[in-house]
Amino acid sequence: MSACPYQKLFIYEILGEFNLPPAIAAENFLGCWREGDCSYLFFTQKKEVEVKEILGESQAERYLSETEIDYEDWEAGHPLVPMRIADFYLCPLWDNPQPQPGEHLIRLDPGVAFGSGFHPTTKLCLQLISDVY
Repeated sequence: MSACPYQKLFIYEILGEFNLPPAIAAENFLGCWREGDCSYLFFTQKKEVEVKEILGESQAERYLSETEIDYEDWEAGHPLVPMRIADFYLCPLWDNPQPQPGEHLIRLDPGVAFGSGFHPTTKLCLQLISDVY
């Protein structure tokens, strides 16, 4: 098992739906989470200047905040390790997957896109998918 490849998260809160241009999204971008009237952009490096440039003239009304946190704090102390849930084998991108025969491999950045797998909703959703599949 190897460690997470980054230490910090930079989260930008933008009013409204927001899609990054591919050139910016490819560099240190982890994902976008939409909730309510806002979009939350997750990066592994500071991108305030680039995000504000993309917003252009609407920056003053749409750019709400930047939050910098330690990656460990995002996960609230849950280890980011491979785990089995139903017929699925969840494995962080930076780890070596070792699914058993018949298990469906899911490779992802668990801390940002999916969570650690410990939340009951995650377990129940994967169990339901396994039952229906």
